[in-house]
Amino acid sequence: MSFSSEKKNSIVLYLLDKIHQGDSSIVKKTADAFDITPATIYKYIDELIGKKVLEKKMRGKYELVKKYKAFFGMAS
Repeated sequence: MSFSSEKKNSIVLYLLDKIHQGDSSIVKKTADAFDITPATIYKYIDELIGKKVLEKKMRGKYELVKKYKAFFGMAS
């Protein structure tokens, strides 16, 4: 299933916010919030890793790349 770019952007921003908050179940919460499959969430996560927006720290744990933390006002 393909979503409009507006819906995809909403999903990605929600996902990035959950990652920034350190949420432990980002895939389930995002899938539930948007009524989509976990496979779709993992696809978006893989895209973000490929674009160097996210880094995978360990299974199920992701972190924004430093330059994007500043961009999103999430400097730490």
